[in-house]
Amino acid sequence: MKPTATDRSIPLEVVTDDGLRLHLWRYPCDGARVGVVLATHAMWANAGYFDRPRGEGFATYLAHRGFDVYVLDFRGHGRSERPATGWTFDDYVRLDLPAALCRIEAESGTAPGQVSWVGHSLGGLVGVAAAGVLPELAPAKLVLVTANIWRNAGVARRAFIEAFDASARLLGHAPILALRLGTDDEPAPYVAQLASWVRTGRFLTADGRASYDDTLSRVRSPVLVVVGGRDVLCRMSEARELAERLGSSERRYLTVSKANGFGFNATHFTFFTSGKATPVWDEMVSFLCRTGTPASAQAGRGE
Repeated sequence: MKPTATDRSIPLEVVTDDGLRLHLWRYPCDGARVGVVLATHAMWANAGYFDRPRGEGFATYLAHRGFDVYVLDFRGHGRSERPATGWTFDDYVRLDLPAALCRIEAESGTAPGQVSWVGHSLGGLVGVAAAGVLPELAPAKLVLVTANIWRNAGVARRAFIEAFDASARLLGHAPILALRLGTDDEPAPYVAQLASWVRTGRFLTADGRASYDDTLSRVRSPVLVVVGGRDVLCRMSEARELAERLGSSERRYLTVSKANGFGFNATHFTFFTSGKATPVWDEMVSFLCRTGTPASAQAGRGE
């Protein structure tokens, strides 16, 4: 049944340990609550696409199915404050995500470890990194949508990341808005860290002294990995490589493509923006609720 087109979002404010104000939106559930979910967005974007069109998107859909849903704007994205001196991926991991979870647990009356996470691309990487270095934050369940590291990048990807890094160093930020690649620019320190992953094949901290790879095995939450049949930024082999570094005993894999019975071949964002995406959302709901077996567990659906 299609959700009623009513904007139910409630804006909340989160203050990080370094004093930055972040925006968080709550989508209250219908009826008895079956769970609490935090959704975190991709690079070059903000949390707005998690409920687009307003009242008909992913966040509202989950709320209609009994979830209290929270969506976060990372620092410098959407309505969250933008630090004057730039920031790195590490700030999302050690400052933004912990602050958001603290507020969600207080707001929802949920105990630590009982919030599930849906991490899209960057948001998924932040999730696995945080759950590894801060295991007390570990989610009840983890949905990783197109989350990967370009460890063995080919010539085209290496050329792209070098141009991306060079533009950010020149301007102080990657000009995402000016190039019409997305809704939010990315700061030079973050882009430099991202580039270091491609150059070294390692999931490094910004100073290069440590690797998140070393703590991924601490992440023991059940995980559902979702990729798109036409996503040039994340292949199933790459998403699987990341997931298999986790310590999870339950890993499920789902490729969203016509060949696997879906009505479209998903690209990097259409899991959340396409009008054909509701069957994908149902797979996520099934996994989060433990009320059924996701299609990814069936033969042929996860490759």
